[in-house]
Amino acid sequence: MWMNCDVVTSDCSKVSRTLCGLTQYERSNPRRFCKKEFPKEPLDRMKTSEKAAEIPIEYRPNGLELLDEDCGWVDLGSRSRLLMTGSDAVRFTDSFTTASVSKLLAGQGTESFILDSHGWVLWFVQILRTEEGVLIDADPGVSGALREHLERYHIRESFESVDETLEYQSMYIGGPMARSRLEKLLPQSLPDQALDHRVVVVSGDSIRIECVDWTGTEGFVLFMKSDCFQKMESILLQIQISTVSREAFETKRIEYGRPSAVDIPGKTLPQELGRNSQAISFTKGCYLGQETVARIDAMGHVNKRIVCLSILSNEIPEPGTSVTMQGSTVGVVGSSCRWRTTGKILSLAMLHNRASAEMSGLQVDVGGSLKSVTIEQTTLPTRAPA
Repeated sequence: MWMNCDVVTSDCSKVSRTLCGLTQYERSNPRRFCKKEFPKEPLDRMKTSEKAAEIPIEYRPNGLELLDEDCGWVDLGSRSRLLMTGSDAVRFTDSFTTASVSKLLAGQGTESFILDSHGWVLWFVQILRTEEGVLIDADPGVSGALREHLERYHIRESFESVDETLEYQSMYIGGPMARSRLEKLLPQSLPDQALDHRVVVVSGDSIRIECVDWTGTEGFVLFMKSDCFQKMESILLQIQISTVSREAFETKRIEYGRPSAVDIPGKTLPQELGRNSQAISFTKGCYLGQETVARIDAMGHVNKRIVCLSILSNEIPEPGTSVTMQGSTVGVVGSSCRWRTTGKILSLAMLHNRASAEMSGLQVDVGGSLKSVTIEQTTLPTRAPA
């Protein structure tokens, strides 16, 4: 709930102070957490101004400034990891992905979608070509279903699929200074292009490092055996790379418009996610779901697409919350974050083109209350507020 209070400062001017977003402890100790000093009388005796403008308290997740201006690392946990090896591993994988895997050289990678037979997106993945075969990397929690899906079509092909999810952990290192700091640590050169990757040795441990553009600035994902993770934390601290919160990372990802699993509702078509140039080949051979992708390409448009919304609320909507316009559902919210100092929520959402075109009258039900929605950007990425 927003609460606006007239606050008298030392120069007798009045400003509006917003108490949203504070914990119970912070509300009971306002002077410790607000930049302006409150008058000495208790809060319940302060006058409330209905016309006072809401001035949001500055909100910056822990470490966001490092990702903006320096560099930091965040624990990504155990991402889904499926290793495909054998003489037919590359050819088989290529038959189930929208990207052209067969054209990749060892050390290169690509984004891709894995579709069902109707052309609906099942998973958004990264595919890394290795000397041994193919490594499929995806958001946590899908490796079992992904392996089961591929094995359903495995008949005579010579390959083996191994779920390595529980053996590995990963971390993201990003920010403008990420490359220069890591170059102090690694004897080998870092990969230069997005999705390029290589194995490096750090303090005797083999680590696969991958160049990524997940947040709008250059970053790196490090994959390592789980028992190496704590050692790597200490090494990063020595070269002045500090940890940042997952919330800070998610803020940057959402601003950039990179979808995660929660941003892909059921019956989503690959072209609706705005990753055509990164994840779809329109010239490769046959793959599962290709007919739908080709038909949409021939039509030249889709009926809905992923956009960024700003929501006038202090509460974050649950993934799957409907976006409505004049009482009709026109979209669905995916991942969300508190948007820095704006006092708004920033969300990725799948929205019908009609709503994107009109750009007015949109609402989201947050905590039982309808909140106004503004389309912040239809062509991602979204710029951070000044």
